Order: sequence, then C-alpha cells, then structure tokens
Amino acid sequence: MEDLKTQLRELESRATELQVTSAKQKFTFTVEDKTELKSILNLIDKDYNWQSKNAALTVHVYDSLKLAAKTAEVIEGGIEMELDATIMTGLYNILLNIESGGVEKARKFAKILTNVGSQVSSAMQRLAEDHEEIKAMHLEIKELEDKITENETSEQIEEEA
Repeated sequence: MEDLKTQLRELESRATELQVTSAKQKFTFTVEDKTELKSILNLIDKDYNWQSKNAALTVHVYDSLKLAAKTAEVIEGGIEMELDATIMTGLYNILLNIESGGVEKARKFAKILTNVGSQVSSAMQRLAEDHEEIKAMHLEIKELEDKITENETSEQIEEEA
C-alpha cells in the first residue's frame, strides 16, 4: 500500500511539473521584417473591434508584441521573438476577427494571417502533445487512487471481521 502511495505522490509531482513547464513555454515567432511587425500592430490597433470580454487580452497581446520586438533577434529569415502560448493564440484569434477594407489591405492581411497561422498551429501542436501526456498521467493517478481506496476498504473490512 505504501508503494502505491509513493507512486501516486511521484506521479502527481511529475504531472504538476509538466503542467507548469507546458504553461510557461515560450515559442519563437518570426516576422519578415519590422514592416510586417508594424502591420500586425496596426491591424490590432486600427482594424480590430474588441469587446469588453476580450479588451484586456487585446491590450496584453499588443503590448507583449511591442515588448518582444525590443529584444527580438534579427536572423537571416526575418526577426525572431519569443512569445508565450497565450500571446500566440491571442494574436491568432485577434487576426481572425479583423475587419477592414480594400484589396491591397486584404492581400497584406492574408499574407500575415498565413504566416501567423502556421506558427500558431505548430505551437498548438506542441501544447496538444503536452496535454495528451498530462491527461495520460491524470488517468494513471485516478487508477492509483482507486487501487489505494480499494486496498483501504479491504483492510477496513478485514479489521471489522
């Protein structure tokens, strides 16, 4: 029985550690150049109609992008920034709800959305893999808890007999 309880504590600890690590992950976000980054920021600032339920997230995404740009690394393929998963998904959701006009703006927007979308998809894939591993651990935790409860019940019945 003590073995089961020890296994349970170790598994709970590993599951918690993985959840924290997964939540704190940083993802590399790449834009072609400062012009593309400026275009993204302008879309958020001028063409996104926020609502009260997402106003704080909108400000957080915008400010986080501006802050990340200050420490961005210029590479051969563009400019790389590190962003949290929440910023990546928030940015993508904001871009999916942009309202604007004009063909050239639509052309520029489609390019940005494709770039951001593929990067968010990769990040979400990694998070989904983490989630599956965490889910499997929680199933294992439940099974161990059930075994412990079963053993405790059996011991209690034996003591009463």
